[in-house]
Amino acid sequence: MSSTDHGTKKVNELSFESAQRSLEQSLNLHLTEEQSVWLNERVSSLCDIETERFLSVINESLHAVRRKLSKRHVVISFSERAEASTPSPYGAVPVGHWLQSELAQIFMISRVLTRRTSLSDRLSTLYKIYDASDTEGRVACLRSLNFVEGRTEDALIMIHDAGRTYLSELMEAGWCHHPFSSKHLSAEELRKAVMKALFCDVSIEGIIGIDQLADQELSRRLSEFANEREAADRMVPPEVWRVASYYPVPGLIARLIGKLEHPMRDDRLNASVCLGRAKDPLAHPFLRDRLSREDDLEVKKAIQGALQVLASQD
Repeated sequence: MSSTDHGTKKVNELSFESAQRSLEQSLNLHLTEEQSVWLNERVSSLCDIETERFLSVINESLHAVRRKLSKRHVVISFSERAEASTPSPYGAVPVGHWLQSELAQIFMISRVLTRRTSLSDRLSTLYKIYDASDTEGRVACLRSLNFVEGRTEDALIMIHDAGRTYLSELMEAGWCHHPFSSKHLSAEELRKAVMKALFCDVSIEGIIGIDQLADQELSRRLSEFANEREAADRMVPPEVWRVASYYPVPGLIARLIGKLEHPMRDDRLNASVCLGRAKDPLAHPFLRDRLSREDDLEVKKAIQGALQVLASQD
């Protein structure tokens, strides 16, 4: 990776301008001609407006986008949402959970800042928009970080601010489905993000690179979290076991083996996947025994996969 004169990092060959064009192309699939004209006129006016009025007018424009454009999902088919993404210089950005109005807001923010603001001031200006916005506007600003070039340290101010809140919308927008965050937060910052997300009932599955983040320290923290949840008779999210199983703490393998006999098929499925990741030969006879009695095809497939992993360790 090479650094520019302004302290930004080129993560891959895709330019920010190309990423913004991809946003625009996706957006045009959903807009009527009238909506497209209206949005482009708004963007043009925001690029030329005087500095003194800019913050108030762009926030009013973000509100107007929510009123005027559809709140339907960008990807209509539920089965296709998990795989839907748009390119950015930091990597693919999952967009299946975005609304059409949110896509328009992100396009507006990124295009306006690119056209009217110098590179060194771009992300500090984005923070000012974020600071003056309501929750929905802040979510759009956080997601826009993947499409606006500027100083990394200015972007991280926004990510850290979102992480200090207890608003699930901001934590998710700052940490989840967010390649910029995954590439620029330190390992310890990401561990803390994972744990706070769990305590605030924000799914950690959306944290890009969560599997690569797994280490002994994160496994220890996740196992302690699971102990506390189970002691309080509360559900442990399945992704907790899946990440912790990469570096199992003492007792975890036995707990997962016990879950092979759980009456709920999702728990058996999750235990089978986790035991494959843990690669502990202790699980082999228990997996074989469960396979002989398992009647759910997906669980059987997971057990067979785990057994193949264990066999490759011999």
